[in-house]
Amino acid sequence: MKKIVVVGATGYTGRQTSEKILEMLIGQGEFRLVIAGREKRALERLSMDLGKRFRQPIDIMSFDVSDTKSLRVMCDGAAVVVNCSSPYKELGVPLMLSAINAKAHLIDPSDEFPYLELCSTRPSPAAEAGVAVVNGVAVNPGLVDLMVNVAARKWEPVGGVHVLYVYRDLPDSGGMRRSMSETLCAPCKAFVDRGARTVTLGQKRDFTWPGGTMKGRRISGGEMFLLPRQLPDVRTVETYRVLDGSLRRYAAMMATPLASVGALLLGRWAKEDVRATGSDPSVFVVVAEMQGDKSKRVAVVQGKGVFSTTATMLAWAARKLAIDGPRRTGVQSLSTAFNAEEFLAALGLELQTADEPTLVR
Repeated sequence: MKKIVVVGATGYTGRQTSEKILEMLIGQGEFRLVIAGREKRALERLSMDLGKRFRQPIDIMSFDVSDTKSLRVMCDGAAVVVNCSSPYKELGVPLMLSAINAKAHLIDPSDEFPYLELCSTRPSPAAEAGVAVVNGVAVNPGLVDLMVNVAARKWEPVGGVHVLYVYRDLPDSGGMRRSMSETLCAPCKAFVDRGARTVTLGQKRDFTWPGGTMKGRRISGGEMFLLPRQLPDVRTVETYRVLDGSLRRYAAMMATPLASVGALLLGRWAKEDVRATGSDPSVFVVVAEMQGDKSKRVAVVQGKGVFSTTATMLAWAARKLAIDGPRRTGVQSLSTAFNAEEFLAALGLELQTADEPTLVR
């Protein structure tokens, strides 16, 4: 019986992903879920809870980040490894290599710039092993990859993409804080002139789409590594965000002289908020403004539950890889590993597009 391993299962995203996988695997007797993490007691509590709810035993595996042998054992016999454990600069590459050596597919929701840059620029043995490594399986940045793939079909070549994320009522979690600390510590970069360039953090830009106009602030985004994989003519990819709640408080640290020190402490002290076991009340709007040779096209998706949607994306991708495999092996994005239209339909998200030559630039 093949296993699907969720690493970081006791975190906010990891727990929801484990639940979604169990829901999708009902009737698929050839697969079993294994939850993995660093704290054995937390895993035991989660295993008991999930076991009672879904009426099946849930295996656990604890590991030590510094012990590569424990990572190999965890990946051995796995069809898919889902890495929900951040920061990814610490565990991302060792776990990816362990999964590849075990001939297991690996997916993660990471938007951490240093990790995605490493995955995109260094040679990977994944293709030779016949497996896929799919990064950014999340609302941010993977959803944009799907949106652009569908919206740009049968349209003119895309030379530039500007992305805006609008989040409201986003739950607080340790994983989010750790990822934010990575963003605060790294220089702000964008895909400019077909390469990663350092740009001004926080620069404002107006976005207009059918039904809305909003100003975003520039941040580093994983889209700069994902979109060039599917858009051969793209020259510019920039990411902007409208911050809300705790994200705005953390981002305010960027303006302080001790921003990097504060970010490191933020990441070190990050723990799951008490709401990590509750519901996800957040709402989101994702806007992708595409620049063609002669006009602009805007793609928009609106939804509820940033974390719950990410968990559904991870679970659907894991099930698809386990049963059908990817369209391509090697380091991939969602749009190159899966059918983008099928993926969006599975999420129940409606993609709206409009050609607006007079959009505010």
